[in-house]
Amino acid sequence: MKLLSKKEIETLKEHMNKKSVHLFKAKNIQKKLWDKEAFFTWLKTHSPDPALIRFVKKGVEKKAIAKLLQGMPQINTVPAVNARTIDEMIGSGHSIQMRSLQNAFLPLSSLQRELVKELHSFISINAYYTPAHSQAFDKHYDDYDFFVWQLDGEKNWNVQGKSYHLKKGNLLFVPAGATHKVSTLAKDSLHLTLSIHRLSLIDVIKSMGHSNLELSANFYDPNSLYDQLSAFKNAIKKLKPHELTELLIEAWHKKVAQCYFIEDGEIDSVKTTEGTWKLYQDRREFTSR
Repeated sequence: MKLLSKKEIETLKEHMNKKSVHLFKAKNIQKKLWDKEAFFTWLKTHSPDPALIRFVKKGVEKKAIAKLLQGMPQINTVPAVNARTIDEMIGSGHSIQMRSLQNAFLPLSSLQRELVKELHSFISINAYYTPAHSQAFDKHYDDYDFFVWQLDGEKNWNVQGKSYHLKKGNLLFVPAGATHKVSTLAKDSLHLTLSIHRLSLIDVIKSMGHSNLELSANFYDPNSLYDQLSAFKNAIKKLKPHELTELLIEAWHKKVAQCYFIEDGEIDSVKTTEGTWKLYQDRREFTSR
């Protein structure tokens, strides 16, 4: 499934490097991947993992109670994820966020693979439905690049003080660190967020900090930044080429595991990105009924 042409991919990469917002009017966009009705039909006829669905209103989240949490104190929860719950949450002005849809919906799985090849980054895909005159989150920023694909309805995006009114078919690229506030007016909205998770320096530093490399004891002390950077520089210099390669691979696996909601303790048995994906697949609870 092709979302962007080669020229548009190059434009996207350019804005990723410049860290600048960009509104696409892509010609290759499939006219009807999902509209609102198709999305709700899919959602209500599947059994989504409670850990991957969120109901949010003005920054306050209501979580579905997972089986593993039964018997524990529950705050801001809903009893189950079913058609009745979904209708009640929408009726009370909550937005729906469905995470990791690339693992549950075949066309998005195909789209993810294409973008991974083009951007050399891990791509996670979330869906957001917001009722009219509603707002899911307060003004915030994310620590990763992403772009929004408006599937149905309309939505207002204020990014770094500039307004963008997205209609069906529009794509908006938002770089990491860009503050944004999003809301609907008279129409409801359904969009996908395609998050671009690139391996960063901090990922490598974290990976080193949990390895057997000799780093200073105060490596994570925010009050000794100079010592931390010196320790990192010295540790990198000591690495042989194959050790640096292994370090980068380990950091990448942890990055992918984080995107798949896998705990650090589970990553030891994972040797490849495909293995990380299989581990997640074995744990997730998506089943068609």
